[in-house]
Amino acid sequence: MDAGADMVELDVWRTTDGALVIYHDDRLPGHDLPVAKSAWSSLRHVALPFGARLPQLADALSLMRGHIPVNVEIKHGAALPDTLRLIRDLGMKDDIILSSFDLPAMYAAAELAPEIRRALIMGTESLAPCVRFREAFPFWALHQARAGYWHAGAPLVGPNLVSALHDQGVKVNVWTVNEPALGARLLGYGVDGLFTDQPGPMRRSLGLD
Repeated sequence: MDAGADMVELDVWRTTDGALVIYHDDRLPGHDLPVAKSAWSSLRHVALPFGARLPQLADALSLMRGHIPVNVEIKHGAALPDTLRLIRDLGMKDDIILSSFDLPAMYAAAELAPEIRRALIMGTESLAPCVRFREAFPFWALHQARAGYWHAGAPLVGPNLVSALHDQGVKVNVWTVNEPALGARLLGYGVDGLFTDQPGPMRRSLGLD
């Protein structure tokens, strides 16, 4: 927030005892079990780089509520029901975009919480024909999830596809863009947002301050 980001993105797992925790990878460093197969009691004291500890989603959302919108990525569908409940309890349904690579989870979110915005994430490193076709032509999957956002890896994005998605009322946000030249090119395509690890330098490089 201090760096001038317009939105914050975070990744959510559900532990075996029902905690919603924020972490990108499926395992913590030095911890044998995946996050989704661990209890919060075994994760809460794991030391992360720079002295950090694993945060819970409720703490992060409470910090950002009223200050900045949040993109909540569901890493696995098991986290969806409790995440929806927390968003509603905090009164943040208008401040959240739910997103996931897990298409069934987003299809379920469309039924369980149609009032919360949804995004499909694409950019899987796979040569499977069905994956390549879906990511080159994401329209059907977006329609099934009633998703208003396509969160795409940069190699998938071109000006014609951005224009076609805009014609369908779908916004395009691209990940992960840390090179100013790539960011400038994507903005030239008309994309709506960039995921970056360096919001301050990226804003300055693109003249967005």
